[in-house]
Amino acid sequence: MIVKKGRLKPDDQRRLLAGYYGLVTHLDHQISRFLTALEEFGHAQDTLFWFVSDHGDQLGEHDLFRKGYPYQGSIQIPSFIYDPGHLIAAHHHTIPQLVKIQDIFPSLVDLVLGQQVATDGRSVRQLLLGQIDGWRTDIHGEHVLGQDSSQFVLNERYKLIWYPVQNRYQLFDYVTDPYEQVNLYGQEAYAPVVLELTQKLIAYLANREEGFVEDGRLVARPLSALVTTLAAARRGDVMGYPRQEG
Repeated sequence: MIVKKGRLKPDDQRRLLAGYYGLVTHLDHQISRFLTALEEFGHAQDTLFWFVSDHGDQLGEHDLFRKGYPYQGSIQIPSFIYDPGHLIAAHHHTIPQLVKIQDIFPSLVDLVLGQQVATDGRSVRQLLLGQIDGWRTDIHGEHVLGQDSSQFVLNERYKLIWYPVQNRYQLFDYVTDPYEQVNLYGQEAYAPVVLELTQKLIAYLANREEGFVEDGRLVARPLSALVTTLAAARRGDVMGYPRQEG
């Protein structure tokens, strides 16, 4: 994947945004057609809808386009649950807690079948009902993107980004600085936040084959160490599940 960098001419930037918003409008129209069809066939009240995307897109923020970087424009995705038949005993509200794509499958199994499944994710039923006790307070993510490959961890306010090839760090308060313009890393006042999130990142990356952690600390890794993992993913023989040829 090639991630584009740089600044467009103002008119080109406006045209890019217009095209993107046009695609969003197109999606809106198709969803409307789908909902109309369900209504016509009598299934609008017994259907649970969950609109979600697999990733966001940079639209010029940080002079970046498409996806691949750990900024909110790329990693934060839309997620809307629509329950016209009131199948869930919940009220209309926004969930501020940290939810992952991995939560979708166990949530649907729980909400539709009332069953629990053992996966990497968790059912969001408790959040829909306003019960937040015991829910996760941080999320780990990563991108393999050449020299800009990144590892990051975020809690409900701060995000720590580590670029292991460059051995460079960024810390953002994405609540008060949603466009992530001010890097707080290295500022003494935020040293406790950096320490806390660094320890969480170390815990997530311990025992990884790339060797991100040595003697309890993060260590820079050459691109070749990351490329090896990426090549294994392309072969399909990662996580102990070799690809089946057929």
